[in-house]
Amino acid sequence: MGEPALEPKGSYSSCTYRSSVDEFKEFYLTVEKGGKPTYEAEITQNHLCGDNPQPVSGLGDSSCSANNTVMVLKKDLVIIIMGTGTYNQDSFKNLAEKAVSRIP
Repeated sequence: MGEPALEPKGSYSSCTYRSSVDEFKEFYLTVEKGGKPTYEAEITQNHLCGDNPQPVSGLGDSSCSANNTVMVLKKDLVIIIMGTGTYNQDSFKNLAEKAVSRIP
């Protein structure tokens, strides 16, 4: 996130990370099972990567990035990282790379 974060708060399939510096800056990391159908539904129904999803080269089996969001399909898991506040989009790509590297 580019600055120190507080301890994450977790729920069912998601964790929220808040900045310890800017109370309005946070991101959510969600992991869903469901593979390609779930990934495609998030793109088409929820427009998570906008109206024109752009792939992220070398990240998972499929991926897209836009507007403080990165979504990755890896095996049967969909990883979604979304943020509020002002971010460099590359920081979300870096977070996604870390998350994907932890999938066995």
